[in-house]
Amino acid sequence: MHMDTRSLLAAVGPIALSGPDRRLATQALIALDREFHGLGLKVVVGEDLAEFGRFLGSVGKFLPNAFHQHLKPCRPGDGLAFFALDEDGPVATTGVRLYRFATTTLADHLATLSLFYANPAEQMERGERLIIDGEAEQVASRIDDTAFWEGGMWVRPGWRRHGSDLPTLMGYLANTVALARWGRQTAFSIVEVRHDTDKAIRAARRLYDVEVAAPTIRWRRPRKPERQNMLLVASGPDHIFGQMTKVVSNSNVSKPAAPMPSYALASAGD
Repeated sequence: MHMDTRSLLAAVGPIALSGPDRRLATQALIALDREFHGLGLKVVVGEDLAEFGRFLGSVGKFLPNAFHQHLKPCRPGDGLAFFALDEDGPVATTGVRLYRFATTTLADHLATLSLFYANPAEQMERGERLIIDGEAEQVASRIDDTAFWEGGMWVRPGWRRHGSDLPTLMGYLANTVALARWGRQTAFSIVEVRHDTDKAIRAARRLYDVEVAAPTIRWRRPRKPERQNMLLVASGPDHIFGQMTKVVSNSNVSKPAAPMPSYALASAGD
């Protein structure tokens, strides 16, 4: 991995919160640093999304278009990559990318595929379409102004076998840093449903502690015709502050738990 990185606490910069929110975020960042240290891991944060993509490719992980600088460039400072490291290198990753919707909504950007492409008409595959309806459309239509995508989650397979809930802890880490850096925001992503939708919803809520896991998104991609069914997952700022409270209260977020079946859901495009 060849990326300029900073330690977790150094990477946050000035905290874009005030009052009780600021105090809680500060306490959560310190608690998260201790949680990872207790696991024998060091957290580093980088802004080189191209290198983030190269690393994900090296471990066979799909790079979401949100982090693809050719397909959907983002402003400097609007994208962050997180790495949890041991003596052998990365153990887990995730990333966040701030979107600026202005007067439009997440639903608009999903339906037009402009969430994933700077110029959809020129960059998307021939025949590619995204259809959003039901609860997913209702949720996405309420997300406007600014919000951040969280994705690129990867955990070294050995940690999965031991039942570590690092995905939950990495999600808490990304969400806490995002709010500390960008203020009160909503986190969102889409995940692919491999089999049963109800099982995928339960898995998303348990594994990632999201506030909402909403059907239905159908992303038709000619290269992957059999993999269309998606969920919109999202967490508002109050839910994320609840996650921070769990961390500060020394909850069991980093203790071994029963592993989540991998068939239930996957990040879109895996």
